[in-house]
Amino acid sequence: MKTNYAEWKKYLRNYQFHSIFLKNLLLMMLAITLPFLCIICISMYSYGNIQKEEIRTYSVRTVTQIAADVNDVLRSVKEKAIMLGFDQDVELFLYTDEDAEHIFYNIININRFLTMLSTTSGYIDNVYVYSPHNGKVLSQAGLTDYSEFYDKSCLDISKITENYQIKYNERIVNGK
Repeated sequence: MKTNYAEWKKYLRNYQFHSIFLKNLLLMMLAITLPFLCIICISMYSYGNIQKEEIRTYSVRTVTQIAADVNDVLRSVKEKAIMLGFDQDVELFLYTDEDAEHIFYNIININRFLTMLSTTSGYIDNVYVYSPHNGKVLSQAGLTDYSEFYDKSCLDISKITENYQIKYNERIVNGK
């Protein structure tokens, strides 16, 4: 057995690997392997491009959907603000200079209307009506003086500039 092993070892050591079989085998392996490597590289490149295109398409679709949702919310809020602005009880509250005790019934109606606006919308939490004529704020919580109003920073958030654009500041409730 040792002689057999030694003979094979000697045969392989002296073999020059110049046979036609070995040359053809190497050429065939090269001819088969090279196209497979090219196919793998091309498919990886194509797959990467397909993923990029899917991500871009999904991003565009998502941004379009978000923009449409925001526009729907803004349109709905605008409609509700117009409804609130044209309400006669609200107009009476806004332009009353005296103490609002004689329009108590109107305040109850406004309070119901404000509660209805906030409960029928999933995105409206609070609605405040501020009258600079009498210094009162009306909300779902009731009628309050501006100086004692708990969410005064919300009323101070939007300040109209000369260009009629709204500036937004960080909202602080009760000093927090």
